[in-house]
Order: sequence, then structure tokens, then C-alpha cells
Amino acid sequence: MNNKNDKFNISDARPGKLVRNMRTNSIGLILSADKESQYFKVLTNGKTGLEVDDWFRSNLEEVNYEGTPRASSRYFS
Repeated sequence: MNNKNDKFNISDARPGKLVRNMRTNSIGLILSADKESQYFKVLTNGKTGLEVDDWFRSNLEEVNYEGTPRASSRYFS
């Protein structure tokens, strides 16, 4: 990805990638995907601490490239 206007390529969605859920504006680390890559299990910061959640692929945006706008509250501590 070269700039923030690049579209997220779902083939780049694999374990270890950081993604943002555009519906909840939260950051998650991809752990795994189902066979069709429709849903991804991600590690995210939930109400009670770190938790594993399912995110739908159309809600994902990659956040691990240099041009991504970031807010400090999105990062795991």
C-alpha cells in the first residue's frame, strides 16, 4: 500500500495483519479467517480487556502502512 487512498486488498488479509473495523472504529489483529474469507477472527480491545471477535471482511481496512491516519486510543497498550 502506497497511500491512504489505496483500497484494501482482501488477499492481504492474513494472520498477523492489523486492521480497522470501519463500523466500530476499533483496531484488531487478524488471527484467522474462514474458508471463504468472509469472516475473520481478530484480537481486539473490548469492554473487559483483550478479546477475540469475528469481523466481516467488508468492514475491514488495513492500518499497518505508513500513510494511515491514526489516533492514539486505537492502539493496544
